[in-house]
Amino acid sequence: MSTRNKRRTRVAILWVVASFAFAHACFWSLPKVFEPWNAQTIDRFFVLRSGLEQFRPAYDGRVVHIDINNSSIQQLNNFYLNRSHFSRVIRNLAAMETAAQVYDFILPALTNETDDRAIIDATREAGTFTSAWPWPWPPAA
Repeated sequence: MSTRNKRRTRVAILWVVASFAFAHACFWSLPKVFEPWNAQTIDRFFVLRSGLEQFRPAYDGRVVHIDINNSSIQQLNNFYLNRSHFSRVIRNLAAMETAAQVYDFILPALTNETDDRAIIDATREAGTFTSAWPWPWPPAA
């Protein structure tokens, strides 16, 4: 490689490193400005990945997402789901021998002893739940 080509290569590498450093400084110093752009870029990469067969992740039929949506709420005839509904879901999934159950809902306060005890017992019986919270819940007063 000639001296001129080595110099061009070094200059190109320097420009790439400087560009990454500048972009990093922008994201770090002005996060609120660049967060939406960053999220949109990541979304586009996921769309691109799903569109190309060689990059598409393999489908795993063992992973199931259960969603409570409008039609579920209409069938239950109750907009506000209580702990007895959630305990029934936990028990049904445990009966199907699921390896793990992961939930994302907030139960901010105790309601009544029966429903509270139902969800606690269902979670214990399922045996597929771990938590950072101390059990038994609620803690003894």
